[in-house]
Amino acid sequence: MESIKSLVPENRHLEYKECRENRLPTSIWETVSAFANTDGRKIILGVKEIKKKHLNIPVGITDEDKLKTDFLNTQKSGKLSKMVVKESDFETKNISDRKLLIINVNKISFTKRPIYLDDDIRKTYIRENESDRKANGDELKIFLRDADSNTDSELLDNFSMDDLNKVDIQNYYLELQDKNNDLFSDLSLEEFLKSMGLIKRDRSQENAPFKLTSAALLLFGKFNSITDVFPNFFLDFIEKTSPSSVDYDDRVFTSNELGHPQNIYSFYRIVAAK
Repeated sequence: MESIKSLVPENRHLEYKECRENRLPTSIWETVSAFANTDGRKIILGVKEIKKKHLNIPVGITDEDKLKTDFLNTQKSGKLSKMVVKESDFETKNISDRKLLIINVNKISFTKRPIYLDDDIRKTYIRENESDRKANGDELKIFLRDADSNTDSELLDNFSMDDLNKVDIQNYYLELQDKNNDLFSDLSLEEFLKSMGLIKRDRSQENAPFKLTSAALLLFGKFNSITDVFPNFFLDFIEKTSPSSVDYDDRVFTSNELGHPQNIYSFYRIVAAK
């Protein structure tokens, strides 16, 4: 009874699943989608729910490695529209000699939502109280609108200040200081970018690190770093005597070659002067 009492009821951030014959329940994917699209939190495997008596009984699992492998392989096979859970998101806990497997599902950035099942966006789920339900048409529209309109705010993994052209940042910094001496005084380049909203962190996760945004990379990035994320990035300015002329009098285009602008800001400075 003590072990039963220790398991709090399911709620918006907690879901229990029983693994009969040490197999993942098919409903687990609806919960993963719902958590990723809503507020995230924990799925605990190895708990039997008796709804009529409002009891959650830890019955345990027999092979945690098999369940982990099955989950990760199914996720990788395309069950979910995007990878949501990493190997480091699993943990185990023992209650009354019963082993439970905990899956931590983080809320996904709005730029990557919705998370849906079986390559079918109609199978998008959200969390409501202690239940998962399909998102309705209006909710899907909101997901798609936010993902499409906020590409600039997408946080980039595995990118750093080394992927930015510091001379371009410094030039922009000086431009703004000329207009308002007190606005950005005594800030490092990194703190300057944070104050501009070009370096951010995902506030839906505790202690999340600061990361470059897509906007920071596009505005001030090195050309090769930009094309790692945006392969078709290319800005081109051509000056002609007449529209029908085959030859041009002047041309500026982005490139990693010496003397060429590498990003939006350096391209703008050169072309604006012309």
